[in-house]
Formats: sequence, structure tokens, C-alpha cells
Amino acid sequence: MSDDENAVLEQNEAAGATSESDTKDEPTNEATAEDANAAPDDSTADVKKDAGAETDAAPEGDAAPAAVVVAPTPPPRPSAPEVDLSTLAINDRVKCWCGKIDCKDFTLHKVTELPEGKKPRAVCLQCGAVHFVRLQMPGSSRRATPAVNPWIKAVAGVVPEDATAYTLQGEFTLDQHILHTRFGLGKVIDRVSDKKISVLFERGTKLLVQLYGT
Repeated sequence: MSDDENAVLEQNEAAGATSESDTKDEPTNEATAEDANAAPDDSTADVKKDAGAETDAAPEGDAAPAAVVVAPTPPPRPSAPEVDLSTLAINDRVKCWCGKIDCKDFTLHKVTELPEGKKPRAVCLQCGAVHFVRLQMPGSSRRATPAVNPWIKAVAGVVPEDATAYTLQGEFTLDQHILHTRFGLGKVIDRVSDKKISVLFERGTKLLVQLYGT
């Protein structure tokens, strides 16, 4: 074979080797393209996340609903126990309104006068003021109708100075009226035992000791 033929043959072999080399490299390029398509786009994910955050956020222009304030119910006006004024007698005890500045409340009174055609007059046992018996607070639009305090009937006609002074060492009998330094005038309504008595006072029933130390 001549030298020219050898040179042509070598060129053809070199061209064939180059073609095979390019063919082997193509799968690598395809794999790289597939990897690129499979990889997540960070910029796209960030955009979606921001869009979701904007959707969840409440509009700044919407104001919170105003709280409903309920006004408290005013307390009822004070009143005295229901009493039939026509049944009152001189020296009876009755709880009624005293408008003097020292009281301004329903306090215990003693009936002192029964004027004809008018309300009874009574003296306040707390401040000493004398006035007509009022069973309702001034300015009240209706007559008071609470339950009658049983103590009023229990001590009716009894003068506190005539009651027996209470002491721990004393002995007291059923229905006896006593005068306590703290609870005031009361009536013995039960002898619970030899050394205990139940006494009805204006503020309620109290259990007291008697014959202490004997």
C-alpha cells in the first residue's frame, strides 16, 4: 500500500474514533438535563410560600369587633318590714325610716303618739329624733312589702331597761326578755340544754351560754 493510501486510512480511523467519543458523551448530557428538570426550583418555591403567607394574613384594614358593655343592674331601694299602722300602740317597737343625718336608714323606733287621722309618731332609738312612722324610703314609688321580722312581735311592748341584763353566769327561763350588750333586746325562745339558750334578737337567733363555771 502506498504512503498516500496509508495517510487516508489513518484520517478515516481518526474521524471514526472522534464520532464514537461524541456518541458516548451524549448520555451524560441527557442525564444532566434530567437531573436539572428533577431538581426543585428554589425561586418558585419561595414565590409560592410568600403567596400563601399573604393569603393567610388578615387584611390590615379590618378592625376588631367592639366589646359589648352591659350596664349593672341598680340595687333595689331599702325598705322596712310590712307593718299594719292601725295595730300599733303606744310604746310598740317598729322599724321605720329615719331621715336624720346620723341615721339615713331604717332603724328601730318606739311609738310615742297616735294622732287621730294621721300616721303614728315614734322616737328613733338610735338618734332620738321624733317623726311620723315611714315604712318606705323617701322617693320610693311603691309601698314596701318585705316579710315581717318576728323579733318585732317578740319584743312588742317591752322596754329595754326592764329586760334582764345578760351575763354568762346568769340563768334564764323560756320567754324571758334579756338585754345583750352586743345584740340588744332579745327573747329566750328555747332552752337547748341546762347551760345553753336560744335567743331571738333583731339580727336573728343566737345561741348563748348560761350558768358558765357552775
